[in-house]
Amino acid sequence: MFVAGFLLLLAQAAEPPPPDIVVRAVRGRCELVYAGSRLDGRALQRMADGWPEGRPLRVLEPRGASRSCLAKITFELADRGFRSVEFVDPPER
Repeated sequence: MFVAGFLLLLAQAAEPPPPDIVVRAVRGRCELVYAGSRLDGRALQRMADGWPEGRPLRVLEPRGASRSCLAKITFELADRGFRSVEFVDPPER
């Protein structure tokens, strides 16, 4: 019993977290990028439909991103059903 529980815990810990969503500014507009692909409305909705309840969505906030862009993205994510969004700084190179 203990071994089975331990193996289940180990399998869950080994599962890599999903990639972060990245905010990208392109010629006066901002885009959401996930796993290297731009997210349009349909792709974002498919992602929201399969997203685990209560799991925060991490959004990498690039340096110099405008507040209006970040606000727009926050409202768009909320419209799609994401209730927990966490804006984080990109990793240092």
